Amino acid sequence: MKNRIYQIIIAVLIVACAALAFMWRAAESDMSDVKLLAQAGALNACEQFCEFRDTGEQSSWQYAVGSFRSFMQAYHLLTEGSSQAANYTFCNEVYGAMVLDPERSMAHIDEIIETMTILAGDVTDPSGYASMSDLRNLITD
Repeated sequence: MKNRIYQIIIAVLIVACAALAFMWRAAESDMSDVKLLAQAGALNACEQFCEFRDTGEQSSWQYAVGSFRSFMQAYHLLTEGSSQAANYTFCNEVYGAMVLDPERSMAHIDEIIETMTILAGDVTDPSGYASMSDLRNLITD
């Protein structure tokens, strides 16, 4: 009787481990989609900021800031609960400056493009967030 109970417990544990492994794998693929979304947002923001620099069109600035916000939100989901989540604060402060004081932000368009170029290459690159921190200091001080 004891052997039968142990066999049932082992079978249940094997099934539970297989289910957990399947769910873990599914969660990893979901995060890769979020990373792609953040990457696309950063790339589009970079392109729009470059277009603004080249043309001076106000609509390009607005599209760029919107894309920056999309990048920010996806990055927040990607890093939520990790040690990299603090980078979202830098991004949020830069975003606030872009919206509330666009003229001051526009004066630093080259630094914005430099930062977004790094992040368009890899949204997880720590040097991109070091650059974002520097940009925050330039725009908000």
